[in-house]
Order: sequence, then structure tokens, then C-alpha cells
Amino acid sequence: MSTILVLGGTRFFGRELVWRLSELGHEVTVLTRGQTQTDLPPSVRWLRGDRRDEASLREALGTRSWDAVIDNIGFTRQDAEIALRLFDGRIGRFLFTSTAAVYYCVKDLVCPFAESDTDVFPLREEARTDPRFSYGFGKLEAEQTLMAAHRDRGFPVTILRLPIVIGPRDHTLRAFSYWIRIKDGAPLILPDGGRLCWRFISSGDVVRAFVAVLEFPQAIGEVYNFAQREIVSLRDWVKLSAEILGRSVNIVNIPSEWLSAQGINMEFSPYSTPRSWILDIGKAERDLGWASTPWREWMEATIQWYEREYHGPAPENYFRRGDELALVNRWQQLTGGGDGG
Repeated sequence: MSTILVLGGTRFFGRELVWRLSELGHEVTVLTRGQTQTDLPPSVRWLRGDRRDEASLREALGTRSWDAVIDNIGFTRQDAEIALRLFDGRIGRFLFTSTAAVYYCVKDLVCPFAESDTDVFPLREEARTDPRFSYGFGKLEAEQTLMAAHRDRGFPVTILRLPIVIGPRDHTLRAFSYWIRIKDGAPLILPDGGRLCWRFISSGDVVRAFVAVLEFPQAIGEVYNFAQREIVSLRDWVKLSAEILGRSVNIVNIPSEWLSAQGINMEFSPYSTPRSWILDIGKAERDLGWASTPWREWMEATIQWYEREYHGPAPENYFRRGDELALVNRWQQLTGGGDGG
């Protein structure tokens, strides 16, 4: 049994991770600001504090130590520096949750993206100032700060880079954004036909990834990509979703350039991006024996959960559904009724 502190363990895969670690017999503590109500095992210990406020975090931690800390809510270099000042010398492992978005900050990359690419290729200079890069660049700077501490003084960090995570209780409702549109039966716009490709990951597999890293001491000082094995286009993902839901779907292909020229915010299709996002998972497969859950299996389980258990509001991006349908009409008038191929 290990003592484990989870920073960000009350929502989505953080909550799922806390449940799994508790089931495995670990002594789990969760740090929270107390703003999210959630159900966690009765054995879980609670600390009240703000991850991004050093004084608040220091007071919450006191003199305690842990075998491992899992940081799901560190986003910047400053967050990493706080972690180093407060945890260095009092923990056995530090697992940092990072993101595939770090690769967006690097020039000249081609898919699949390997962990070493962020060390080999130059940064995009605009990543430092362009708001589109802020999330990925913040995570990348946090990674670099933690890895420098590992090289300089052995800080026991492992970095997990994740693509878009899909699963039950996802408060972003990004996947649900597509499912609610499929169910309403009206046309569904996919910018550029949804032909760019992804490796997504299920929240259950994220939990499995953390457990695998915790059980592999040689992972200290390493960076790992985790994702599903299958490479799928967004169009394929929507079609499988419709099949699982038992619905037909009328996909309307509208070029993103035309949408941008109309001043359209493409938030109605949150998985549409300027390029494909395919992570190389070979390192995790070799070192950790990583194998993802089959894509269809976890998609079915996730959609079934939303069908049976989700009773919350529609995503905010659904409230202007009428504007989307008006856009479809405009496009079809311009193209003579076609969807752009």
C-alpha cells in the first residue's frame, strides 16, 4: 500500500483515478478548494487548499509526506516551481498530467508525435504570446521546469502526455456536443468533412496509464504519450457514435476557410482542429506493456453512460443550434445543395 496525494481528484478522470487507487488498497488523499461536490470512497482523506496559491497549498500540506503525488491541475511554469518548493525531498514519485497540446508549440512536426520531439525541434516563437498556444505552452514550460529539476537534483517526476480524453462525467461535454446533435436528427456540420485524424483516449485508460506508471519505478525521469491504438478520423468517430446511438447522421462538409471567412466560431465542432493529432505510443508499449481498450468497446460504454445517467444541461455550444442550421442552408444554396464533398 502506498500513500498517494491527488491534486485534482474530484472531477472526470481525476475522480475515476481516486476510486481506482482506493480499490487497489492505496491510502489516498485529495487536495481540493471545496468548490466541486463529488462522491469519493469514505477512506479518502481530504485537504482544503488552492493548488495555484503557494501559501494556501503550504498550509494545507503541513509537514505531511507521500509515496506519490499526482498533479492533474498544474498548468504553468509557476505551478511547477511551487510543486518543487513544496514537494522536493518529501515524496517518492511525482506524476505530472500533461497534454498532446505541447506538440502544437513545436515547429516542423509530422505525425505521429514522439516524446522526444519537444526536445529536438524548435519552438514556434508565437507560442509565447498567441492565446491559441497558451494551454500547451504553459504545460510545456511546466514539463521543462520539472525535468530540469530531475536532471539537476533527482526530482522524481514522470510526465504523462494525454490527447483528448473521453468518458463518463466529462464536464467539458465536448463529446456530448456531437451526440446531442446526432440525436436531434438535423444536419451536423463537420468542418473540412472531419477528415483529420486522432488518437483519443478513454478516461478508463487514463486511469490505467497512471497505475502502470506508479507500478514501474524506472519511469522516473521519463515522458510518456498515452492514447488509444486506433487512428480514426473525426468523420469515422461521428459515424461510429451514430451507429451506437442507433441513429442516422447527415454530415455536412463545409470548408473551414469558408466558415472562418464568415466570422463563424467553430465551437459547435470542438474536435475540429487545423491538423491531425496522432501520438506515438510505442514507448509506453515497450516500457510499460501499454495496450489500450478497443475503441468501439469504450465508446459504447461511454455513450451508454450518457444515455442512462446524464441528466444535466445541454452544452453551451448547443444553444445556437438554429444558427448552425441556417449556416447549412446558406452553404447548400451556394453549392447547389451539395455538402462540399
